[in-house]
Amino acid sequence: MQHRVRHYLQAMKRRHLFIIIIILISLFGVYSGLKSFIKNKDNKSEWTQTDRDNQIKDCIKTTKEMGEKYPYIIKDYCECSTDKVINSITKDEYNKITSLPINEQKTKITPIIKDCIETLKNRILKADLKTLESTINNITNKK
Repeated sequence: MQHRVRHYLQAMKRRHLFIIIIILISLFGVYSGLKSFIKNKDNKSEWTQTDRDNQIKDCIKTTKEMGEKYPYIIKDYCECSTDKVINSITKDEYNKITSLPINEQKTKITPIIKDCIETLKNRILKADLKTLESTINNITNKK
């Protein structure tokens, strides 16, 4: 039984690494999504509701597997990060940022959405822990 529990704990560690990778991909989705729809719109400095809606859709699409596994968590993350960006900088400022190399973009945008990232991590970890607890309970109840 201890072997099974240890196996599940190791699997959870791998899932956590996977979560971190997905978070990084999601961050890239925020950057690229905003960048793509800004380039397709006129360069007004004001964000619109359509801008927000398109960004959230693009963000959700970029999360792929994570979005399928945690649809409500990912939707909340995408709404949070989009709102933080929209409320913090103008479209013109964002255009300037997205013209920079990706590492510089991350340096400028990540502090804006750091609360969203932390919330995303915590909610996914909590969901995974519930799954792990359920699996362990199922194993121990079978004996």
